[in-house]
Amino acid sequence: MKTRTTAMLVFLIAAAVSPAAYSTTNSELVSPAVLEKLLPSAPEGWTRLGARLNQVNISDECSYTSASATYTNGELRVKLMLADTGSHAEGLTTLATSVVTLPDGHVGKIPPATTITRIKIDGSPAVEMWDAEKLQGEITVVVGGRFVASVETSTADSLEPLKAILAGVDLKALGALK
Repeated sequence: MKTRTTAMLVFLIAAAVSPAAYSTTNSELVSPAVLEKLLPSAPEGWTRLGARLNQVNISDECSYTSASATYTNGELRVKLMLADTGSHAEGLTTLATSVVTLPDGHVGKIPPATTITRIKIDGSPAVEMWDAEKLQGEITVVVGGRFVASVETSTADSLEPLKAILAGVDLKALGALK
């Protein structure tokens, strides 16, 4: 119950920031197998481990589908997830809280060493989060107010490996799914 309450609170904040951007009803979700086809092969020097396909029910009214894979290069591990929220605000808030709540161009710091930056990637709203002390990072993109592409790591020395994996995702093809 606490997670749902938190998600709804964040949704209300997001609605205040951009009330027309998100829906409270699901569109028909794309299957995880369709999302899996958009997971890129491993960049040179990397290995892609097997994909995981999921459908998660957040509440009676909201669910999302996802496909994810982990990419490795030595000790470095990067997880990529592609998800379809059906444009449901609760799903978007769950998977991309910072993207739906922070204004364009926001740059903030969370002590002691985390930086959060709201940017655009290929025209879509995104957030880069980097903790230079813990060497943890995440990049999350919301495509078409519906799809989420997210990469994360806890073993890198910068966001560059995440950017390299995310660059392999065809965000236009993701946004064109129905």
